[in-house]
Amino acid sequence: MLLIEFLKTIRMNIQISSYEQNFLLKYITVINGFVIKNEINFFNKITGNQKVIIDDTLSKQTSFASNDDVIKFIKAKSHSFGESVEYIFNKFIQKQFELLPENERFVSFLFKNSSNLLISIPTYPDFEAVKSFLLKFFLKYNDLSRESKKQLNLLYPNINQLIYNRKFNNLIVKFIQLSD
Repeated sequence: MLLIEFLKTIRMNIQISSYEQNFLLKYITVINGFVIKNEINFFNKITGNQKVIIDDTLSKQTSFASNDDVIKFIKAKSHSFGESVEYIFNKFIQKQFELLPENERFVSFLFKNSSNLLISIPTYPDFEAVKSFLLKFFLKYNDLSRESKKQLNLLYPNINQLIYNRKFNNLIVKFIQLSD
């Protein structure tokens, strides 16, 4: 299910204001946009003959993938959160490596960094699912190994400012308090 659609259901499940709802939507959008932008920049640095994407659903090879191809793939991966997203994403990039060994650098980058930011939620979230999602979103970065954190900080220099935003932290605290 789309993350934005999930967030739109929050107000029906828990007691948060429109201001908090809008802030959270904006916050998630900023993070997704930030990650997408940096991954596209990384992809653009790869030589032309390596810019190839295999579409797992169509079994179609897109040679010399355009920015639009990359944006479509990364947006689908970054914005879609569901029970099978991580499995589908890992299957997708594994196929990239099997069919296109020259994409090893790109695949390695995705495995080591992008997949660390994937979070799964139930299809029909209740209050506990909402709370769990927010906690996982916040804690996922803290749970990474020191080396993974170092890599992410090199790729995304402002990630700490996004993860440790005071308003977002306060909102997480409120969700925890509401669950007691």
